[in-house]
Amino acid sequence: MRGQRWRGLVALLAGLLIIGMGSAVQSAPASDTVVVAFGAELTTMDPPFFTSSNEQTVYYHLFDTLVTRDANDRIIPWLATSWSNPNSLTWEFKLRSDVRWHNGDPFTAEDVKFTFDRIIDPAKNNPSRSKFPTLTEVRVVEPHTVRLITKGPDPLMLARLAGISAWIVPAKYIREKGDQYFARNPIGTGSYKFVEWVRDDHLTLEAMPRSWAGRARVRRIITRPVREASTRLALLRTGEVGIVQNVPPDQVDALKTSPDVEVVTQPSLRSMYIILRSDMEPTNNKKLRQAMNHAVNKEAIIKGILRGFGIVSRGQPMGKEYFGFNAKLQPYPYDVEKAKQLMAEAGHARGLSDKRLSPSGRYQQDKEIAQAVAGQLGAIGVRVDLDLVEFASYVRLKLERRIHPLTLGAWSQPIYDADGVFRLLYGTNEPWGVHYSNAHVDKLLLEAALTLNPQRRQKLYEEVSEIGRDDAPVIFLHQLVDLYARRRGAPVRPLADETIVVLPKWELIR
Repeated sequence: MRGQRWRGLVALLAGLLIIGMGSAVQSAPASDTVVVAFGAELTTMDPPFFTSSNEQTVYYHLFDTLVTRDANDRIIPWLATSWSNPNSLTWEFKLRSDVRWHNGDPFTAEDVKFTFDRIIDPAKNNPSRSKFPTLTEVRVVEPHTVRLITKGPDPLMLARLAGISAWIVPAKYIREKGDQYFARNPIGTGSYKFVEWVRDDHLTLEAMPRSWAGRARVRRIITRPVREASTRLALLRTGEVGIVQNVPPDQVDALKTSPDVEVVTQPSLRSMYIILRSDMEPTNNKKLRQAMNHAVNKEAIIKGILRGFGIVSRGQPMGKEYFGFNAKLQPYPYDVEKAKQLMAEAGHARGLSDKRLSPSGRYQQDKEIAQAVAGQLGAIGVRVDLDLVEFASYVRLKLERRIHPLTLGAWSQPIYDADGVFRLLYGTNEPWGVHYSNAHVDKLLLEAALTLNPQRRQKLYEEVSEIGRDDAPVIFLHQLVDLYARRRGAPVRPLADETIVVLPKWELIR
């Protein structure tokens, strides 16, 4: 594992995702080709084992879900033509009979069963298992009818099935080829088929000549890892890049002067925070965690580093876009004297120091934010070192629960519900969580997941958010505002969940 040590930075989870074009491409792509450049390499083509929104851009074009969302975020049929509830614990889906996998095999209910069995089987240790907390069994009724059985009423099942872990995969193909082969050589039912993946260079998708959903308008999609922001922006200006995500805020005004580039901004579903592991020293001390929250000036970071493109987190790791958001909570006020007092009460009046580990470049202005936070924490005696590693290395450490006490992270879930935030971050032993455990919070989250009454669910989530703000398992930083720059007329656009698409599924030519 290679890391670059940065003295005086606070630990952070990084891995900047930006759309651009790889430096290996020497000329502008053909008009029938869209080139997408990520800030980090892809990790897998096996959807439930994904590690970042990078992969979701590929999955969106390659695979399909039972249901999807339209332009107004309403759930609409996709691989499923209809659904019903024979009882409160059963969801029955009727499936399309005209869909084939890219190798010609027919799509059936067995593929749906296989997909979700892989996710919920404890022996698989699947990181997406927690995204389907109520699902207990999948039954094939007939070739194009399937039933999903839950352990309790689930008001969010359709939202979960339209989410980022619900892409349907081919049962026969994976059984014949194996999981590892599929992760490198996938087939799907989407409008684009997989062509090749050369690691650290490119991945190519090509439009299917015939697809059940309709014909795609762009023949080829190529993704490339390009880690330097300056390189990505230079390629955007020369026309070798269609769109760039996470534009450095100090470049926005200059980009707006270009007649060939347009800048797009929108509030993100993602919020940024610094994990304060409550399961290990020294951050297992609540007063120390509260002190760090008071020591960080979130408003100054947004104004000075993000140029206003951010929204201060109000004591919860999500914004108002999510059901369950607690509008009554307020941000931790910036108060150095209060922070010092809490440090002393925590037994650290003389301060503390530690070394931290983080991947390189994942979120908007991550290094600059790290420097600012490090300086502010230094004012109350918290001194830190940072080793930067590749994002894939961080993901491995995170899933193995070996990250350091302070690690910057960010989270979003496109189900637009607090279940996808609080349960997956605050829940005990959640693989993507913040290493926090509270039995009462776990109980509240389970009740909310199985409660149909929206008013009751809102109250449960408000109680969770109040406990979370007080326990401070993270330093609450800010909700991101996504910054995009794209070539005018480029046939590519971002969605609210950070997926970059050539054409939304609901606009495919039928």
